[in-house]
Amino acid sequence: MVVRLECLVAGVGLQPSPISALIDCLASIVPRGKLDFVELIATSSERCLDSAYLIKFDVEGRLDARVNVHVLSGEDVKSFEDVAEFLKVSGRIIRYYVERGVDVYVSVSGGRKDSVSSLIFLGSLFGAKRAFHIITEGISYLNELWFQVYQHLKGFHRFPQEEKQQKYNAYKDLINEVLHPSKEAVNLVEVPLLPVTNSFRKNIHNVLKGISSGEVSTKSEEIISVLRKMGYVEFKEKTAFLTRLGKLLLDLLEG
Repeated sequence: MVVRLECLVAGVGLQPSPISALIDCLASIVPRGKLDFVELIATSSERCLDSAYLIKFDVEGRLDARVNVHVLSGEDVKSFEDVAEFLKVSGRIIRYYVERGVDVYVSVSGGRKDSVSSLIFLGSLFGAKRAFHIITEGISYLNELWFQVYQHLKGFHRFPQEEKQQKYNAYKDLINEVLHPSKEAVNLVEVPLLPVTNSFRKNIHNVLKGISSGEVSTKSEEIISVLRKMGYVEFKEKTAFLTRLGKLLLDLLEG
């Protein structure tokens, strides 16, 4: 029997518990009861980085899983350029694992809404297995608790490993309360992904590439019509051009 590996791809926000709680919940979902890889995408904000590296330290210390943190250039995701960077980084990660036969789960928790919605888009586009969101009761309490403990963990992502361990041990009970809410306080919600076939994705890719190079097949009229409606394509006189959204989608499809 072939054992399939499991990977979670998640954007990290200012508070780590949405992702750490999701990792806990996925233990009851994934076939072998564990994730093999966790890929975290964080902005360059100090608080996001500290959250990401605390999750990494906690997960790698408790589970037999490898955690990677991918750092974006900006401190927030609040412009088209920021979203484009998030999409390109996340898209490469999802494609990498899917193409190697790894089952990919995407998180709708953690990070900005534009980030998590991007993961739904990418998960559908590149064949992720499932998508999940976490709803935590008493989130205000967890946020307040995280604010208190974070005063002692500022700069965590820069600490040497030994200092990380010292800080983690010193505030372990509080950290565990933040990172691992009780099962009764957490609701795991599955979010549907759109089943995109390889042939459909290839057709979209070919049409976008054709428009970009000025060689569009007349058989592509229906696809072009949909792409135009969704803002990926525009016309000047009778000639089709890619918008910035269209160019971004082409970049994503070309990896």
